[in-house]
Amino acid sequence: MSFSRITFLFIFILLFSTLSGFSISKIDSIKMTINENLEKNNYSETLQLYKNLETEQDKFFYSNYNNEIKSIYDNYDIEKKELQNRRDQNKLLITYIIFLIVFIVIIVYIFLILRHKNNLLKESRKELYSVKQLAEYSIRNKSLIISNMTHEIRTPLNALIGFTEVITQEDISKEIKQQCSDIIKLNSDLLNNLINDVLISKDMNIDSLDFDLKQYDIVVLCEKLVKTMQKIKETEAEIVFHSDIKSLFVETDIARIQQVIINLLSNAIKFCKKGSITLSIDRYDNDRVEFSLTDTGCGISKEKQIKVFERFEKLNESANGTGLGLSICKQIINRLNGKIYIDPNYTSGARFIFTHPVRQ
Repeated sequence: MSFSRITFLFIFILLFSTLSGFSISKIDSIKMTINENLEKNNYSETLQLYKNLETEQDKFFYSNYNNEIKSIYDNYDIEKKELQNRRDQNKLLITYIIFLIVFIVIIVYIFLILRHKNNLLKESRKELYSVKQLAEYSIRNKSLIISNMTHEIRTPLNALIGFTEVITQEDISKEIKQQCSDIIKLNSDLLNNLINDVLISKDMNIDSLDFDLKQYDIVVLCEKLVKTMQKIKETEAEIVFHSDIKSLFVETDIARIQQVIINLLSNAIKFCKKGSITLSIDRYDNDRVEFSLTDTGCGISKEKQIKVFERFEKLNESANGTGLGLSICKQIINRLNGKIYIDPNYTSGARFIFTHPVRQ
């Protein structure tokens, strides 16, 4: 064995001994002997000593190796147990988290159900309150209709009874009979309109009524209505018809449009005792016609103009009427695809305006 190899082996052994941190007396003794023989150049004995040193170190190494292996196995078992414990803890933690999530989901579900039921309860209360209000409104309206009907029916009935007895007398002149006949017709029309208004306003559903749409000359219709109202009017005001149009056919329900015009004329007669009441027709555009009824009466306040087309709204509480006429007029005009309103700029009385399409 060469000297360099022996030196390398010696350095390795020394390094190993240093790293291992063990101090063994026998190995140290051999090392000291080796050093002495090297100084004396006794290489044969040094070689034998190295073999002995190698044997002793192998014993020491294997002994420590076994101890290290055992220690590693012990550490492995400990770490394995710790790992198993951590796994068990993680499983337990996951179980707790899943339980917590399920618990939260159940709580949220119960909360949503309770809130939904609470909303349903609130809606039921609102519906019950609405039904209650509707019932109270219906009872109040029925009472109002009965009271108005009692007052309104009495006047035309008394006139019908009284003038029917007069007209049957043989000693009266033809002129008086004609006047009585006109009064009877007027009061019959008033009574008929009153009953029709109540029937129509029973559920205020104009859409449920049948409309017979045909072509009619509205100029002729308006002239006829004005002449009739002139004969039976109960006012000193002059009733006139004005139109630059000689003839105009529109598609309408003649009975419904006549009802609207008569209602407007009747209202004007109630509140215009002097002056004039003018019904006029103009072309609004190529597709529409504009009707206007202008009087020089007491007029309508701004506050009343907003509510005048509402149900049971009366311009004057002391005046005759059910407060249904203008509301019905609005519904009829809406059904005929028109628009009705009060001219807010007219201040010398009242002016009602409604439009009507030439073709439906």
